[in-house]
Amino acid sequence: MPSRVKKRQELAWWGGVVIWLCAVLFWHPAPTVSYDEAPSATTTARGFSIFFDLVATEAAGAIRVLEPPDELPEDVGVLALLSPSEPVSKKHKEQMIDWAVKRSGTLIIGHPILGEDKLPIDSFKGPFEERACPRVTLAQEVQAELDYTPVHRSDETRAVPTFTHPISSVFDTQACDASAMLINETNEVIVTSRTAGEAKIIEISDVSLLKNASTGWKTTHLFAAALIDEAGRSTRWAFDESHEGIHPKPRFVSMLGATKYRPIFLQIALLVLFGYWWKTYRIGRTLPKEEGRSPRDVAGAAQNTGNFYLRAGKSRWALARSYEHLKLVLKDKGAGADPDTKAQAEDALKTAESELRTNIDDMDRHFQLMRRIAYFQRKLTHRSKGKRR
Repeated sequence: MPSRVKKRQELAWWGGVVIWLCAVLFWHPAPTVSYDEAPSATTTARGFSIFFDLVATEAAGAIRVLEPPDELPEDVGVLALLSPSEPVSKKHKEQMIDWAVKRSGTLIIGHPILGEDKLPIDSFKGPFEERACPRVTLAQEVQAELDYTPVHRSDETRAVPTFTHPISSVFDTQACDASAMLINETNEVIVTSRTAGEAKIIEISDVSLLKNASTGWKTTHLFAAALIDEAGRSTRWAFDESHEGIHPKPRFVSMLGATKYRPIFLQIALLVLFGYWWKTYRIGRTLPKEEGRSPRDVAGAAQNTGNFYLRAGKSRWALARSYEHLKLVLKDKGAGADPDTKAQAEDALKTAESELRTNIDDMDRHFQLMRRIAYFQRKLTHRSKGKRR
């Protein structure tokens, strides 16, 4: 019958296997992310929290995302990138445009945006490059009267009265054929809209139009509502916060289970289980471990055997046992022995070897030689380099 300890070890092993299988099949934790510092959640004058809340209320919902555009949920129809604090890579920019074209979605770009060279991106170009209007930064910010003109009119299109707002950049529409959505009193374009198939790209030259300082003081709130109409109220919006320095919180277990390191982590856990099994398994009856014997024990056994043969009248056999005993002692203690004692012991061994070759029992001669060997045995055993051990 297996012992109680063995039963517990067996149950622990199978319990670990069950837990591992459950982790493989059902454990898919999402990374913990805090968007408290995201511009779309910031309530300061420079944030976009009021516009985000307006979208969440007026449209089919709003979410904040860190994933690449091609990993967005299927129900997202509008993707907004509003003046990120970090440079936007060329790859990410191309992915956003590809997402809009493939999903027939709407892409809202709020300038200024820096490229990989940390210089402002003039415009988002893609397969419709000839239709992208370059952005021009004004020498200084000017107060402008702005008029909104809807690009896609419908029965629900709301009117936006002329409003005043400071502007720091415009689009050069002479080099493109994009539609003007918002212009100033000199017909300079601040917001453009262009299409590529079913996709729509809306660019805002000065994203301060949507900041809390503008919408909160009721200067651009009607334009923000009209922008929601233009982009789409019947779909869900996603605000791209991947270039705002926001990262998942460093919670170790969630990070392991939600990142690319998940397979490695599960494999390590499986190896630990097999290590536990290898440590605790047994096949058949467990045999006691054989204790090792020290050189001194072996030498003592050889000496006792030699005495037995001497009493039996077999002096040559007794000398052979004493000879082996001295060899073991010399090997064990010779390195730290007195040089003279070591030399005399080695000479006694040579004499014993010569006697053993004669193959003759000589009680008197062999007894005297065995006494000499015993003398060196005791001397080597009790002294090393002249000091007591």
